[in-house]
Amino acid sequence: MKLGASTIPFRQEPLTNEVLAKFHDVGIESLELCDYHPNFLYEDAGFCAFLQRALRDMAFDLNSRARRS
Repeated sequence: MKLGASTIPFRQEPLTNEVLAKFHDVGIESLELCDYHPNFLYEDAGFCAFLQRALRDMAFDLNSRARRS
């Protein structure tokens, strides 16, 4: 079983490497990404590429689903 957490406690901060590192540094292995972060934009290819890279580099499993309209 993997230790998981949500980024919701940091929802008022931009989702950055520094925020993700807080989870990584305490041993979290799986993340649920909260989309309330001020810089969380589904349509922003640069932001999505950043997330993909950061999740891979920190070896996080992703426990989130995209919203369906």
